[in-house]
Amino acid sequence: MSLCKIIWNNLQVGEWQEKFNLINKSNILQTYEYAKATCLVNKQKARWGVIYINDNEAGLVQIIEAGIIKNLIHGVIIDRGPLWFDGYGSIEDIKSFVRCLNSEFPARFGRKRRFIPEFLNSQEIVSIMKENGFKKNHNIKNYQTIWIDLEKSEEELRLGLKSNWRNKLKRAESYNLEIIWDSKGILLPFLLKRYNEDRLKKQYENISIYSLQEMAKYLIPKKKLHIYKVQKDGKDMAAGLIFTHGTSATHQIGWISDKARKTAANNFALWQSMLYLKNKGIKYYDLGGVNDEGAANVKKFKEGMGGNLIELCGFYS
Repeated sequence: MSLCKIIWNNLQVGEWQEKFNLINKSNILQTYEYAKATCLVNKQKARWGVIYINDNEAGLVQIIEAGIIKNLIHGVIIDRGPLWFDGYGSIEDIKSFVRCLNSEFPARFGRKRRFIPEFLNSQEIVSIMKENGFKKNHNIKNYQTIWIDLEKSEEELRLGLKSNWRNKLKRAESYNLEIIWDSKGILLPFLLKRYNEDRLKKQYENISIYSLQEMAKYLIPKKKLHIYKVQKDGKDMAAGLIFTHGTSATHQIGWISDKARKTAANNFALWQSMLYLKNKGIKYYDLGGVNDEGAANVKKFKEGMGGNLIELCGFYS
Protein backbone atom coordinates (compact mmCIF):
# COMPACT_ATOMS: atom_id res chain seq x y z
CA MET A 1 0.00 0.00 0.00
CA SER A 2 1.29 3.49 -0.92
CA LEU A 3 1.87 5.86 1.98
CA CYS A 4 1.30 9.53 1.22
CA LYS A 5 2.21 12.76 2.94
CA ILE A 6 2.05 16.37 1.75
CA ILE A 7 4.67 18.91 2.77
CA TRP A 8 3.33 22.44 2.44
CA ASN A 9 5.15 25.66 1.52
CA ASN A 10 8.69 24.32 1.87
CA LEU A 11 9.88 25.58 -1.53
CA GLN A 12 10.90 28.95 -2.89
CA VAL A 13 8.92 30.09 -5.95
CA GLY A 14 11.78 29.19 -8.30
CA GLU A 15 12.10 25.71 -6.79
CA TRP A 16 8.35 25.11 -7.13
CA GLN A 17 8.50 26.21 -10.77
CA GLU A 18 11.42 23.88 -11.51
CA LYS A 19 9.42 20.94 -10.20
CA PHE A 20 6.26 22.12 -11.98
CA ASN A 21 8.17 22.15 -15.27
CA LEU A 22 8.81 18.41 -14.89
CA ILE A 23 5.10 17.60 -15.08
CA ASN A 24 3.52 16.52 -18.34
CA LYS A 25 0.04 17.87 -19.08
CA SER A 26 -0.06 20.46 -16.32
CA ASN A 27 -2.99 22.87 -16.25
CA ILE A 28 -3.38 26.59 -15.69
CA LEU A 29 -5.47 26.17 -12.51
CA GLN A 30 -2.54 24.60 -10.67
CA THR A 31 -0.01 27.29 -11.61
CA TYR A 32 1.57 29.71 -9.16
CA GLU A 33 0.43 32.65 -11.30
CA TYR A 34 -3.21 31.54 -11.26
CA ALA A 35 -3.13 31.20 -7.47
CA LYS A 36 -1.61 34.64 -6.95
CA ALA A 37 -4.13 36.32 -9.24
CA THR A 38 -7.12 34.43 -7.82
CA CYS A 39 -6.13 35.11 -4.24
CA LEU A 40 -5.80 38.81 -4.97
CA VAL A 41 -9.20 38.97 -6.68
CA ASN A 42 -11.06 36.87 -4.09
CA LYS A 43 -9.05 37.77 -0.96
CA GLN A 44 -7.91 34.19 -0.41
CA LYS A 45 -4.56 32.56 0.24
CA ALA A 46 -2.73 29.67 -1.39
CA ARG A 47 -0.68 26.70 -0.27
CA TRP A 48 1.77 24.78 -2.41
CA GLY A 49 2.36 21.13 -1.53
CA VAL A 50 4.91 18.55 -2.55
CA ILE A 51 3.37 15.07 -2.52
CA TYR A 52 5.48 12.22 -1.21
CA ILE A 53 4.61 8.58 -1.86
CA ASN A 54 6.62 6.19 0.31
CA ASP A 55 9.02 9.10 1.06
CA ASN A 56 9.68 9.78 -2.64
CA GLU A 57 8.67 13.02 -4.38
CA ALA A 58 5.66 12.03 -6.46
CA GLY A 59 3.85 15.20 -7.47
CA LEU A 60 2.51 18.64 -6.63
CA VAL A 61 -0.79 20.06 -5.45
CA GLN A 62 -1.90 23.65 -5.03
CA ILE A 63 -4.84 24.64 -2.85
CA ILE A 64 -6.63 27.93 -2.35
CA GLU A 65 -8.28 28.59 0.98
CA ALA A 66 -9.95 31.20 3.12
CA GLY A 67 -10.73 31.17 6.82
CA ILE A 68 -11.84 33.25 9.75
CA ILE A 69 -11.80 32.73 13.52
CA LYS A 70 -8.64 30.60 13.29
CA ASN A 71 -10.19 28.60 10.42
CA LEU A 72 -13.29 27.69 12.39
CA ILE A 73 -15.02 28.89 9.23
CA HIS A 74 -12.84 27.47 6.48
CA GLY A 75 -12.98 27.00 2.72
CA VAL A 76 -10.62 24.75 0.73
CA ILE A 77 -10.43 24.63 -3.06
CA ILE A 78 -8.44 22.18 -5.18
CA ASP A 79 -9.10 22.64 -8.89
CA ARG A 80 -7.58 20.11 -11.31
CA GLY A 81 -5.01 18.75 -8.90
CA PRO A 82 -2.94 16.86 -7.98
CA LEU A 83 -0.31 16.72 -10.73
CA TRP A 84 2.04 13.75 -10.84
CA PHE A 85 5.67 13.30 -11.79
CA ASP A 86 6.53 10.55 -14.27
CA GLY A 87 6.13 7.12 -12.71
CA TYR A 88 3.43 8.19 -10.25
CA GLY A 89 -0.33 8.57 -10.34
CA SER A 90 -1.32 4.91 -10.18
CA ILE A 91 -4.60 3.86 -8.58
CA GLU A 92 -2.72 3.04 -5.39
CA ASP A 93 -1.09 6.51 -5.40
CA ILE A 94 -4.48 8.13 -5.95
CA LYS A 95 -6.04 6.14 -3.09
CA SER A 96 -3.22 7.19 -0.79
CA PHE A 97 -3.40 10.86 -1.82
CA VAL A 98 -7.18 11.11 -1.40
CA ARG A 99 -6.95 9.45 2.00
CA CYS A 100 -4.20 11.87 3.06
CA LEU A 101 -6.10 14.91 1.79
CA ASN A 102 -9.28 13.90 3.61
CA SER A 103 -7.25 13.42 6.77
CA GLU A 104 -5.77 16.93 6.53
CA PHE A 105 -9.05 18.64 5.58
CA PRO A 106 -11.85 16.43 6.90
CA ALA A 107 -15.46 17.38 6.30
CA ARG A 108 -16.83 19.18 9.33
CA PHE A 109 -19.26 21.87 10.37
CA GLY A 110 -17.94 25.24 9.21
CA ARG A 111 -15.71 23.85 6.44
CA LYS A 112 -16.63 24.02 2.77
CA ARG A 113 -14.61 21.82 0.42
CA ARG A 114 -14.39 22.03 -3.36
CA PHE A 115 -12.32 19.34 -5.03
CA ILE A 116 -12.18 18.85 -8.80
CA PRO A 117 -9.56 16.09 -9.02
CA GLU A 118 -7.31 15.72 -12.06
CA PHE A 119 -8.34 12.05 -12.19
CA LEU A 120 -9.85 10.51 -15.31
CA ASN A 121 -13.43 9.45 -14.82
CA SER A 122 -13.98 5.79 -13.95
CA GLN A 123 -16.13 3.84 -11.53
CA GLU A 124 -13.00 2.88 -9.58
CA ILE A 125 -12.04 6.54 -9.07
CA VAL A 126 -15.60 7.46 -8.10
CA SER A 127 -15.54 4.66 -5.51
CA ILE A 128 -12.22 5.89 -4.08
CA MET A 129 -13.64 9.37 -3.63
CA LYS A 130 -16.76 8.05 -1.92
CA GLU A 131 -14.82 5.71 0.37
CA ASN A 132 -12.78 8.67 1.60
CA GLY A 133 -15.70 10.88 2.47
CA PHE A 134 -15.94 13.07 -0.63
CA LYS A 135 -19.46 13.67 -1.92
CA LYS A 136 -20.04 14.13 -5.63
CA ASN A 137 -22.20 17.00 -6.84
CA HIS A 138 -24.29 15.37 -9.55
CA ASN A 139 -25.75 18.72 -10.61
CA ILE A 140 -22.41 19.75 -12.12
CA LYS A 141 -21.27 17.98 -15.26
CA ASN A 142 -17.88 16.29 -15.30
CA TYR A 143 -15.21 18.57 -16.73
CA GLN A 144 -14.03 17.67 -20.24
CA THR A 145 -11.17 19.00 -22.32
CA ILE A 146 -9.15 18.04 -25.37
CA TRP A 147 -5.38 17.57 -25.38
CA ILE A 148 -3.18 17.73 -28.46
CA ASP A 149 0.24 16.05 -28.45
CA LEU A 150 2.60 18.61 -30.01
CA GLU A 151 5.51 16.19 -29.94
CA LYS A 152 4.14 14.81 -33.20
CA SER A 153 5.63 16.16 -36.43
CA GLU A 154 3.86 18.94 -38.32
CA GLU A 155 2.92 16.41 -40.99
CA GLU A 156 1.43 14.05 -38.37
CA LEU A 157 -0.52 16.89 -36.78
CA ARG A 158 -1.97 17.91 -40.13
CA LEU A 159 -2.90 14.36 -41.03
CA GLY A 160 -4.54 14.05 -37.60
CA LEU A 161 -7.03 16.80 -38.41
CA LYS A 162 -10.46 15.51 -39.33
CA SER A 163 -11.10 15.81 -43.07
CA ASN A 164 -13.76 18.52 -42.80
CA TRP A 165 -11.57 20.56 -40.44
CA ARG A 166 -8.55 20.14 -42.73
CA ASN A 167 -10.59 21.21 -45.76
CA LYS A 168 -11.66 24.38 -43.97
CA LEU A 169 -8.03 25.05 -43.08
CA LYS A 170 -7.10 24.77 -46.76
CA ARG A 171 -9.84 27.24 -47.59
CA ALA A 172 -8.60 29.64 -44.90
CA GLU A 173 -5.06 29.43 -46.25
CA SER A 174 -6.33 30.40 -49.70
CA TYR A 175 -7.55 33.74 -48.33
CA ASN A 176 -4.00 34.92 -47.52
CA LEU A 177 -4.80 35.54 -43.87
CA GLU A 178 -2.14 37.07 -41.64
CA ILE A 179 -1.52 36.13 -38.00
CA ILE A 180 0.18 38.46 -35.51
CA TRP A 181 1.64 37.20 -32.22
CA ASP A 182 2.08 39.26 -29.09
CA SER A 183 3.71 38.14 -25.82
CA LYS A 184 4.00 41.63 -24.29
CA GLY A 185 0.30 42.20 -23.68
CA ILE A 186 -0.04 44.99 -26.24
CA LEU A 187 -3.10 43.34 -27.79
CA LEU A 188 -4.70 42.45 -24.44
CA PRO A 189 -7.08 45.46 -24.21
CA PHE A 190 -8.27 44.80 -27.78
CA LEU A 191 -8.92 41.11 -27.09
CA LEU A 192 -10.61 41.61 -23.72
CA LYS A 193 -12.97 44.20 -25.20
CA ARG A 194 -14.02 41.83 -28.01
CA TYR A 195 -14.24 38.88 -25.60
CA ASN A 196 -16.43 40.78 -23.15
CA GLU A 197 -18.75 42.00 -25.91
CA ASP A 198 -19.10 38.43 -27.19
CA ARG A 199 -19.69 37.03 -23.71
CA LEU A 200 -22.44 39.55 -22.96
CA LYS A 201 -24.06 39.00 -26.34
CA LYS A 202 -24.13 35.20 -26.09
CA GLN A 203 -24.70 35.04 -22.31
CA TYR A 204 -22.08 32.41 -21.48
CA GLU A 205 -20.08 32.09 -18.28
CA ASN A 206 -16.31 32.13 -18.34
CA ILE A 207 -13.36 33.64 -16.53
CA SER A 208 -13.84 37.31 -15.65
CA ILE A 209 -12.04 40.20 -17.32
CA TYR A 210 -10.61 41.25 -13.96
CA SER A 211 -9.14 37.80 -13.31
CA LEU A 212 -7.55 37.72 -16.77
CA GLN A 213 -6.04 41.16 -16.20
CA GLU A 214 -4.57 40.10 -12.86
CA MET A 215 -3.16 36.89 -14.32
CA ALA A 216 -1.60 38.89 -17.13
CA LYS A 217 0.38 40.95 -14.59
CA TYR A 218 2.14 37.78 -13.42
CA LEU A 219 2.42 36.02 -16.78
CA ILE A 220 3.60 38.77 -19.13
CA PRO A 221 6.97 39.35 -17.40
CA LYS A 222 7.62 35.60 -17.61
CA LYS A 223 6.59 35.44 -21.30
CA LYS A 224 3.84 32.96 -20.49
CA LEU A 225 0.99 34.94 -22.05
CA HIS A 226 0.52 34.78 -25.81
CA ILE A 227 -2.09 36.62 -27.87
CA TYR A 228 -2.81 36.04 -31.54
CA LYS A 229 -4.78 38.21 -33.92
CA VAL A 230 -5.80 37.16 -37.43
CA GLN A 231 -6.24 39.84 -40.07
CA LYS A 232 -7.26 40.01 -43.72
CA ASP A 233 -6.42 43.13 -45.66
CA GLY A 234 -5.86 44.94 -42.37
CA LYS A 235 -9.26 44.00 -40.93
CA ASP A 236 -9.49 42.06 -37.64
CA MET A 237 -10.94 38.59 -38.12
CA ALA A 238 -10.16 36.58 -34.98
CA ALA A 239 -8.09 36.69 -31.82
CA GLY A 240 -7.28 34.52 -28.83
CA LEU A 241 -5.32 34.16 -25.62
CA ILE A 242 -3.04 31.26 -24.72
CA PHE A 243 -1.23 30.62 -21.42
CA THR A 244 1.90 28.50 -21.28
CA HIS A 245 2.84 26.60 -18.12
CA GLY A 246 5.77 24.21 -17.96
CA THR A 247 5.67 21.86 -20.94
CA SER A 248 1.99 22.60 -21.59
CA ALA A 249 -0.28 25.38 -22.84
CA THR A 250 -3.95 26.27 -22.43
CA HIS A 251 -6.14 28.05 -24.96
CA GLN A 252 -8.02 30.34 -22.57
CA ILE A 253 -10.32 32.58 -24.60
CA GLY A 254 -11.04 33.33 -28.23
CA TRP A 255 -13.04 35.70 -30.42
CA ILE A 256 -14.07 35.64 -34.08
CA SER A 257 -15.97 38.27 -36.05
CA ASP A 258 -19.21 37.27 -37.72
CA LYS A 259 -17.82 38.23 -41.13
CA ALA A 260 -14.74 36.05 -40.60
CA ARG A 261 -16.58 32.75 -40.32
CA LYS A 262 -16.83 32.25 -44.07
CA THR A 263 -13.02 32.47 -44.28
CA ALA A 264 -12.57 29.76 -41.59
CA ALA A 265 -10.28 32.17 -39.75
CA ASN A 266 -10.70 30.15 -36.54
CA ASN A 267 -9.30 27.04 -38.20
CA PHE A 268 -6.35 29.06 -39.45
CA ALA A 269 -5.76 30.62 -36.00
CA LEU A 270 -5.88 27.34 -34.07
CA TRP A 271 -3.65 25.54 -36.58
CA GLN A 272 -1.13 28.36 -36.44
CA SER A 273 -1.27 28.27 -32.63
CA MET A 274 -0.32 24.58 -32.70
CA LEU A 275 2.74 25.34 -34.82
CA TYR A 276 3.64 28.41 -32.74
CA LEU A 277 3.56 26.46 -29.47
CA LYS A 278 5.39 23.48 -30.95
CA ASN A 279 8.15 25.82 -32.11
CA LYS A 280 8.44 27.12 -28.53
CA GLY A 281 9.03 23.62 -27.19
CA ILE A 282 5.53 23.10 -25.76
CA LYS A 283 4.63 19.41 -25.74
CA TYR A 284 0.95 19.39 -24.80
CA TYR A 285 -1.86 21.76 -25.79
CA ASP A 286 -5.04 21.93 -23.67
CA LEU A 287 -7.77 23.36 -25.89
CA GLY A 288 -9.88 24.37 -22.90
CA GLY A 289 -13.09 23.02 -21.45
CA VAL A 290 -15.77 21.57 -23.74
CA ASN A 291 -19.30 20.37 -23.14
CA ASP A 292 -22.38 19.07 -24.93
CA GLU A 293 -24.78 21.53 -23.33
CA GLY A 294 -24.74 25.07 -24.63
CA ALA A 295 -21.44 24.75 -26.49
CA ALA A 296 -21.80 21.60 -28.59
CA ASN A 297 -20.56 23.38 -31.72
CA VAL A 298 -17.40 24.50 -29.92
CA LYS A 299 -16.77 20.94 -28.79
CA LYS A 300 -17.28 19.61 -32.31
CA PHE A 301 -14.89 22.22 -33.68
CA LYS A 302 -12.17 21.34 -31.18
CA GLU A 303 -12.65 17.61 -31.70
CA GLY A 304 -11.88 18.21 -35.35
CA MET A 305 -8.31 19.12 -34.42
CA GLY A 306 -7.47 15.47 -33.79
CA GLY A 307 -6.74 15.66 -30.07
CA ASN A 308 -7.62 13.34 -27.21
CA LEU A 309 -10.88 14.03 -25.36
CA ILE A 310 -10.63 13.40 -21.63
CA GLU A 311 -13.26 13.54 -18.90
CA LEU A 312 -12.44 14.12 -15.24
CA CYS A 313 -14.27 12.37 -12.43
CA GLY A 314 -16.38 15.30 -11.28
CA PHE A 315 -16.97 17.97 -8.64
CA TYR A 316 -16.69 16.89 -4.99
CA SER A 317 -17.19 18.41 -1.57
